Amino acid sequence: MPDRLTCDGSKEQTGKKTEFMQQVRKNNIDLHVIEPERHNQNPCEGVIREVRRKWFRTMVRSRVPRKFWDYGMRWVCEVMQRTSTQAGGLNGCTPIESVTGETTDISEYLDFGFYDSVWYHENAGLGERLLGCWLGVSYRVGSSM
Repeated sequence: MPDRLTCDGSKEQTGKKTEFMQQVRKNNIDLHVIEPERHNQNPCEGVIREVRRKWFRTMVRSRVPRKFWDYGMRWVCEVMQRTSTQAGGLNGCTPIESVTGETTDISEYLDFGFYDSVWYHENAGLGERLLGCWLGVSYRVGSSM
């Protein structure tokens, strides 16, 4: 549980009998509510804005249909987690590395860009070869591409 939590003060979060507030009280979290229309008080707002910008650029550049927005947003976030940055005091470290302390393996992200055309085989490689689009790294399936 975090020691301190910043939120935007929506009624879904800060209502007296909401599950959110019950958890805040139960876990003794220091809750900070930002002022209305002052998004600069919450550092997450800048990250969310950057994720949306990167997704929009990827969507336009690769001609990705809007219905794949959820795959695209996830892919953008995963790439940003594995990209070094100076923001937030990371000093050239990747965000995921600063949390886990381990060097990140990016090999899964080097083979294809989002929505690149790929050939794949069904039935564990025994079926016929089909054309598809790559929507990101799959974590529920084995390591064979």
